[in-house]
Amino acid sequence: MMYSRTGFEVLNREIVTEEEVIFFPLAEWENWTKAKSHDYFMLLLFESGSGTHRIDFKDFELCPKQFHLLQPQHTHEFKFNKDVKGYGLRVHRSIFELFSIGFHFALPMFIKHPVLKMNLLEFEYLQKEFEGIAEEIHSKKIKDLIIARLFVIAFLVSRISKAYFRELTQVNENPKVYTFLKLIDLFYQSTRAVSFYAEKLNITTSHLTILCQRYFGSTATHLIDARILLEAKKLLASGISVKETAYALNFRDVSYFSRYFKVHTKITPREFIAECRID
Repeated sequence: MMYSRTGFEVLNREIVTEEEVIFFPLAEWENWTKAKSHDYFMLLLFESGSGTHRIDFKDFELCPKQFHLLQPQHTHEFKFNKDVKGYGLRVHRSIFELFSIGFHFALPMFIKHPVLKMNLLEFEYLQKEFEGIAEEIHSKKIKDLIIARLFVIAFLVSRISKAYFRELTQVNENPKVYTFLKLIDLFYQSTRAVSFYAEKLNITTSHLTILCQRYFGSTATHLIDARILLEAKKLLASGISVKETAYALNFRDVSYFSRYFKVHTKITPREFIAECRID
């Protein structure tokens, strides 16, 4: 099943909703408090409640009328109060790809901005689609409508995010900017050289630096380092040793990795591990 970019052109394909699209009330998340990563996408819609959702080691305060988009790259944990009310959708990668073209922003943008606040009308639009998907999954009748509703959710989220991230709208006008982000995801473990990415993009390093400053207010080196450090934190928090983490990220000298980590985070890898255990 696929969608054309000009409309809802649905080809016949049955989806196994029990495995590929799962709906659940957020109240069932009460015991999911340990930091974890996953191999699927998760769409969360909060109607009410309070608490904290830590995504990639950054705390987001939960408040009514919020949407959270978690991607496989994310590591997350939460501390929700019992008053939380809302819905969640767990979507397999293969299904997500079918409706992801509904997002007007490149997905790397949502890695940095995974939480969106909305007004009542915007919330009600999304709520209708979430409840519709739950009904379709329960009835097991019209599977195509699940994908159609997911496509609508992607469109609505894009419209909401545009209002919150107007400075990012220009990114779609320059494909090299988000191509750079995608390249970082592909090659951050093997190289940290800005020149490597500039060559892949067929531009000069100075031009790449200018683009990063213009669209992200940051240097190309900082964006590469941020991705490496995020992965380092994920590995260390999961119980991987400092030595194994250093080698996994292509640091052949463990002491150099420790200095690199401390320069950027102000703490050593072992101190970070200790903090994770405390949390």
